[in-house]
Order: sequence, then C-alpha cells, then structure tokens
Amino acid sequence: MYTGFHTAASGLTAQSRILDTMGNNIANADSAGYKKDYLVTTTFGEHLEMQNGVNVGNVNFGTRADATYTSFEQGAEISTGRPLDFFIKGEGFFNIIMPDGTVRLTRNGQFSLNQDGLLTDSRGNTVAGQNGPILIGSSDFTVDEAGRIYRDGQYLDVLAVTAPADYNNLDKIDEGYFVNTGAAGENIDFSVIQGSVEASNIDMVQEMADMIASSRNFQSCSRIIKVFDEIMDMAANQVGRL
Repeated sequence: MYTGFHTAASGLTAQSRILDTMGNNIANADSAGYKKDYLVTTTFGEHLEMQNGVNVGNVNFGTRADATYTSFEQGAEISTGRPLDFFIKGEGFFNIIMPDGTVRLTRNGQFSLNQDGLLTDSRGNTVAGQNGPILIGSSDFTVDEAGRIYRDGQYLDVLAVTAPADYNNLDKIDEGYFVNTGAAGENIDFSVIQGSVEASNIDMVQEMADMIASSRNFQSCSRIIKVFDEIMDMAANQVGRL
C-alpha cells in the first residue's frame, strides 16, 4: 500500500516538473533565438518483491526527474529588414560581454546601438567582435556572411561567432544566455544574415499537445493518491473497529 502511495507521489512530482519546463518553453516561444528545454525522467530502480518467501515480481518506487536538456535545433529565419538584427545560419553563437568582463553566448541577434555607438544586445550588454566591443557609431553599416562589418566601405571589425566543441558543455542560464564550460570548437560552419533574426525552436502545437498529455498524467497520479488515502482511512477507521 505504502509503496503504491509513494510511486504515485513520485509521478506527481515528476509531472509537475515536466509541466513547469513546458510552461517556460511556451512563455518564451516568441523570444528570438530561444532554445527548447525538455525534462528526462528515470525510475528509482527495481527491486525484488517477495511474499511468504515467494518471488512475486519486480517493482520500483516510481519515477523521478533525471535532468533537463536543451534542444539546439535551429529556429526559422524571420526577415525584419532592420540593419541591427542578425541571424546565424548554421552553428555558433554571438558573444556577449557582461559587465564583469565574462563572456556569454546567445542566438538572439536583436541588437542595438548605445549612446556611445557600441553594438549591444537587448539588455545593454556589449556584443563582442574580434577586437573586443564593436564601435559602429551609427546604424548605417553592412555585415557580410562572414560577419565582417563595414561602414562607408571601410572595414571596422568582425562579429565574434563561436561554438563549443561539445554542446553538452553548454550551461543554460538566465535571459537566453549560455556559458561554455569546455573547449571551443574549430572550423565552425555558419553564415551571418543581416536584417533577420532566429525564431525560437518551439513547436507550439506539439508543446501544447505534450502539455495536455502531461496534465492528464498529473491528474491521474493525483487521483491514485486520493484513492490510496481513502483506502488507508478506511483501514484505520472502519476495518480496525471489527
């Protein structure tokens, strides 16, 4: 009885985590460059069940959330015609310099110019070029497919586009940023397209269908817990009187 109760409770907890992950995906479906997260579950492990010295089969104590993974599948290209928007076709991430000097990675190419003429992301952090922060001065500039920046025909810098050697070493943090905890990759296959941004890789139809299925699983686990609670209450308050 108690085994079944804990098994259902573990399923309830796991489905709650899955719903939270899906909810975050849906909330960021319109965020440029956002990458979908998905939660992988596993069991607590099986053990041999014995009754009166007889093997009655293997049982486990339910499921648990194992780890959250990110899908790096490329999102669709959205043409904006805005010269400060950039789309990376293929591998790689834009490099963003944080206030403390550390570098974070992002696929969100919605950039702006600050009051000093520096290229910045949507949160005001400077975009890195080969020579550090990119000073453009005005929005009258062009960028070729290799990321080289020109103004009035004069070369200024090149957008820093990097990728990890192993995507498993990318840690997803807040606000669409990633941190590479491993080595950088070599010979990255990419091209930069000015005037476009990358949509999120969220399939809203599939995400909503998966959320409905997970909600039903959550409700089923909740009902099972309620049934076990009623059975235990009956055993304690009614059968015990006999």
